[in-house]
Amino acid sequence: MFFWENFGPTHVDRCDAVARAMPRQEILGIELNPASSTYSWEPETGQHFVKRTLLDGKTQRGALRTAFELVRVSVSSGAHHVFLCHYNEPSVQIAAMLMRMIGKRVYLLLDSKFDDRPRSIWREALKAIWIWPYVGAIVGSRRSRQYLSFLGLGNSRIENYYDTISVDRIRRAAGVTPAPGGVDFQDRHFTIISRLVAKKNLFVAVDAFALYVSRTNHPRRLRIFGDGGLDQELREHVRELNLSDLVTFEGFQQTDAVSQALGSTLVLIQSSSEEQFGFSIIEALAMGVPVIVSENCGARDEFVRSGVNGFAVQADSVEGIAFFLGKLASDQLLWERLSAGTSAFAEEADAKSFAQSVGRLTASA
Repeated sequence: MFFWENFGPTHVDRCDAVARAMPRQEILGIELNPASSTYSWEPETGQHFVKRTLLDGKTQRGALRTAFELVRVSVSSGAHHVFLCHYNEPSVQIAAMLMRMIGKRVYLLLDSKFDDRPRSIWREALKAIWIWPYVGAIVGSRRSRQYLSFLGLGNSRIENYYDTISVDRIRRAAGVTPAPGGVDFQDRHFTIISRLVAKKNLFVAVDAFALYVSRTNHPRRLRIFGDGGLDQELREHVRELNLSDLVTFEGFQQTDAVSQALGSTLVLIQSSSEEQFGFSIIEALAMGVPVIVSENCGARDEFVRSGVNGFAVQADSVEGIAFFLGKLASDQLLWERLSAGTSAFAEEADAKSFAQSVGRLTASA
């Protein structure tokens, strides 16, 4: 049994992968609400697992009632292994404790890192107590593993590859051959896929793009996918920089449209100042697209190697981002080499890796 607040495309990818890897097991996916409180994606239903929704999106329930409902579903379904996200939510924590007490094996799904934000020694000490119900975990990055080990979960009980995708889904939706094939080098654009919120550090990315534009006679376009509270401020910033003819705000787009855009992308930019993982990074790698990412991104740990499939930069480095934009926009041989370098990392980022991690944890029970 797998629990998330809401199921988007990547959650379905992972549950489907587990179901395919364990055909004799019934895989149950539980979402709290029929719509996400953060993302505007359309409801998703997998092909190989059963999905249930606890609430109708209108009913408000307290933490205790939600916890009891989670426990009830785990009992009625006969689930022995339960994987829970959102361990910081009281309802999930209560459910985890109750499940553990009635004999369920409860696992944590986590992509938080120690460096996500300033930490309090007292708060972290409480978290060390908070994780006692969990017999294992699947984490999103090396830094997530280190953080969870710091909190007291044994390293041997932690598996990687929490944040993965169906590479096949991305490629089928794109409708073109992954780079360096497909769309011609000269016809490709830069892409940002992000919520338009402060921690995504988008003003730095736009400033870096402006600096790149000032240094070339033939600038490429920048397409920004996403919605959020900074939408109007970013649009105004683009106008002030006289970039309106080169920057397109695409709004929030569903996964097929994003995949199609990645099919014609030269470079993905992810400059977040705080980023637990960064799914758009591995989506880009699935399409052979090199990435320029900040060191803050969790995906950088496992899936980005500077000079191999992209470049990692400091989140506040306008000059650094602009330099690599210019380099990759003008040097086709370099771009093709980095594009070819995405292949092995894309394979590793496939949801099959998540399924293998689930298999290792449950087999050791």
